[in-house]
Amino acid sequence: MMAVKGRAARLGPRSLGHVDPGAASAAALLDSMAQWAMVRSRPASS
Repeated sequence: MMAVKGRAARLGPRSLGHVDPGAASAAALLDSMAQWAMVRSRPASS
């Protein structure tokens, strides 16, 4: 996806193929939160 806003917008087509660091960190955070929620929702084994 070509950047149209922010600092990368001035790169135009050169921004294609590069991972957006903000999107990557948000995805990692959401993935960690989802894993935590899955572990917490399992019933405790006795």
